Amino acid sequence: FPANQSPSYPSSGGVAYSRTAGLRPESFLFRLSQKEEKRKQNIEARLKVSLPSDLGAALTDGVVLCHLANHVRPRSVPSIHVPSPAVPKLTMAKCRRNVENFLEACRRMGVPQDCLCSVGEVLEGNGGRIYGTVGMLLSMAPPIISPSPQIQLAGFALFYLSVMSVLCAIYVHLAPH
Repeated sequence: FPANQSPSYPSSGGVAYSRTAGLRPESFLFRLSQKEEKRKQNIEARLKVSLPSDLGAALTDGVVLCHLANHVRPRSVPSIHVPSPAVPKLTMAKCRRNVENFLEACRRMGVPQDCLCSVGEVLEGNGGRIYGTVGMLLSMAPPIISPSPQIQLAGFALFYLSVMSVLCAIYVHLAPH
C-alpha cells in the first residue's frame, strides 16, 4: 500500500471491551495482558495504526510485523504482501512469506536466534514467543519522540516572530518617507 497510508484492521465494532476486566491485579494473566496491551499500544504509536484487541491474531498475516521491521530499519523488508479491497484475506502462502521476510529481517538486524519465534507460532497466533521477538525488535528501535506542547508553542512563537519581523522590515523598507 502507499507509503503515506496506514493499513486498517477490523475492530470490535466500536464496543469497548477489556480482557483484563475480570482479572485481579496480582494474577499472572492480568500482568501478562497488561504487558500485551502496552506492546500493542507501542506498535500502534510507532506505525500509526489501530490494532484489534487480539494482538496475536492481528500479527498472523505478517503485515504488521513487516511494517514494524521497516520502522526499526527502513527497507529491511523490501516486499510486503498486503490485503487489497478486491482480495481482503491473504493466502496462507503470502502470510508465510511475510512472516519469513520479517524473521529474516530480524536476524539481519541482530535479534538473537534464541529470541526469534518460528513461522508456525506466528501463523497460529501463539502470543508468547511472538511477543518476545517483537519486544526484542522494539528494544532496537529508536525511541518515540513526540514534542511536548511547550516545545510546539515555543516553535510556533519563534516562527511567528520571524515572520512578523520580516514583514515589518519589508514595510519599513517600502513605506514612503
